[in-house]
Amino acid sequence: MLKLAAALAAGFGINGLPESVNASLKKLSSVDIPKIVYLQGLSCTGCSISLLQSSEPSPLALITDYSKLAFHADLSATTGQQALDLIDSYISGEAGDYFLALEGAVPYDMPEACVIGNKTYAEYIEEATKTMSGAIAVGTCAAFGGIPAAEGNLTGAISIKEFYNKLHINPLLITIPGCPVHPDWLSNPSRVSAEIDPCQYCAVSL
Repeated sequence: MLKLAAALAAGFGINGLPESVNASLKKLSSVDIPKIVYLQGLSCTGCSISLLQSSEPSPLALITDYSKLAFHADLSATTGQQALDLIDSYISGEAGDYFLALEGAVPYDMPEACVIGNKTYAEYIEEATKTMSGAIAVGTCAAFGGIPAAEGNLTGAISIKEFYNKLHINPLLITIPGCPVHPDWLSNPSRVSAEIDPCQYCAVSL
């Protein structure tokens, strides 16, 4: 769990953490911190935009000084086939340890409604369960289905946890709801995830 705390802290900043948490994180070297692959499903990208409104650290510092962010569709310079190859290198397990950050609901009844390159969002997050160290559901759409899951929707949109439940898969899942997520909720999640028993403080599926 400390490794997950380090991943979250590196990806989203570690400003203002308790001394005990900072001390624990400082024991880990940068090579021990797995990278974060950030994928987006049925969402308005509001959580990503909110993340860019962070002030401590700034968005620039977030992605240059603190971040171990391997991929984000809005922030990464890579595009096209190069971006798809990068995502696949992590999902396949070839690129090493990583955590999967997921923003947006899953269109369970209409998977083709959300496609990244030549694969559906659902395919990516299912395949990732074989190689990822854990998943982070960012925002209300990923956490609970959100607006895409409103009554009468044609896509059958569901949350990340519901999606995994339907597949009878039970990966480590950290849920950070909010519409949109406040930057501080993302920048300091290791406040709770670095504790001895994080299940007491946040929505964790073990």
